Amino acid sequence: MSAPDPTPPDTDLSAASRAALRTLLERAVSGSIDDAEMHAGLQRIALEARANGIAPEKCLVALRQTWALLPGARHTQDFVRRETLQWRLVSQMIRAYYHEER
Repeated sequence: MSAPDPTPPDTDLSAASRAALRTLLERAVSGSIDDAEMHAGLQRIALEARANGIAPEKCLVALRQTWALLPGARHTQDFVRRETLQWRLVSQMIRAYYHEER
């Protein structure tokens, strides 16, 4: 069985946004990003998505698929921490897409 391809999945997001999303998620897993920086990064991705008519569901699919490819996310021993972080990121993406204030 081969290892998963670490390349983010092909979505309607630009290659730059997919790479930025991967970097944001990697930093979230490692704990090297604060909420304000994460929100700003997700807002930039959401802004591109809205400008290009990409549905919020596609942004969430891109986030979840990219998350699933991260070795750090897959191998986190603490299941509760991993799932909590993943759902927090999903929530932040939704807020960013709809411009909700925190």
